[in-house]
Amino acid sequence: LPSHDNGLIINNSASTNMSVTVKNCVFTNWDNAAIYLGYADNVWFDNVSVNGSQRGLQLFNSRNVSVNNSWFNWSDANSVYLESSSGLFFDNVSMHNSSFSTWMTYSAFFLSGVNDSCFSRFNVSEAGNHVIRMTDGSYRNNFSGFIGRNSTGYGMYVDTSSYNIVANSTFFDNLYSMHWFSNVLNNLVYNNLFNNSYYIDISSAFPGDFPLNSSLQFGSRVVGSGLLIGGNYYANFSGGGSYSEDCLDVDFDGICDSSFVVKDNFTDFLPLSDGADVSNPLIVSGADFGSVVFANDTLVCNFSAVIVTGK
Repeated sequence: LPSHDNGLIINNSASTNMSVTVKNCVFTNWDNAAIYLGYADNVWFDNVSVNGSQRGLQLFNSRNVSVNNSWFNWSDANSVYLESSSGLFFDNVSMHNSSFSTWMTYSAFFLSGVNDSCFSRFNVSEAGNHVIRMTDGSYRNNFSGFIGRNSTGYGMYVDTSSYNIVANSTFFDNLYSMHWFSNVLNNLVYNNLFNNSYYIDISSAFPGDFPLNSSLQFGSRVVGSGLLIGGNYYANFSGGGSYSEDCLDVDFDGICDSSFVVKDNFTDFLPLSDGADVSNPLIVSGADFGSVVFANDTLVCNFSAVIVTGK
């Protein structure tokens, strides 16, 4: 790659343990990528700011790369472009004003063939065509604590990617919350706030379905009061009522009494409601808390809870 097109280049011909830290740096107005990594393992970024480049960060064939407390603004294509990599960890990352091109790859956050990685506490605004686009065999990734807004397309566009977790996140002021294209199986989507023009879009090539909820469990809700989580909260961006605002919740546990068919065979069996009454104790008998998967590690909490109340 010509050096004048990229700001920082860490590029090798084969996988190489770099053990490099990049900290407290500002990159501005590069023709291609402000930061370009290829076959670079064990690289850490902290407090990095990128403004006005074609891509903020472009990474391929790399492992164990960490990006923390960083900003990627005013990108002409993708704020962050990740390809054929694994073991990535991004936390507390902001992106603002990616390209509004109609090209499908021009999303704020683009992943192609990315596996076993964790992405948490993203704040993405004016995201271009999509907030997140994940494709080409991206598996076992965990997305948590996202705020994704103001895209002309989808909060999340998923194609040929399975066994991913999307939780504790907010998608609003996008055309659709999510789009499932093809070969998308066994993804776990729960405890998210969807407040867009439409909730879910499905391609005609989509092979099946999966529930839009976890098991019923105690946890911190993405919105509103209550002690239980399970499904997602469905709001109405255009105003007026929505399923979560209007559903019946006669036991005041914060979970709608009826499931919500979001799209075709996509059903949320435990949608969140506005009806939680935290002053009214819950009775939970034999609750299976299941397992939570983070990249290659599994935390399993299998026990039952019984709370005796006068309810």
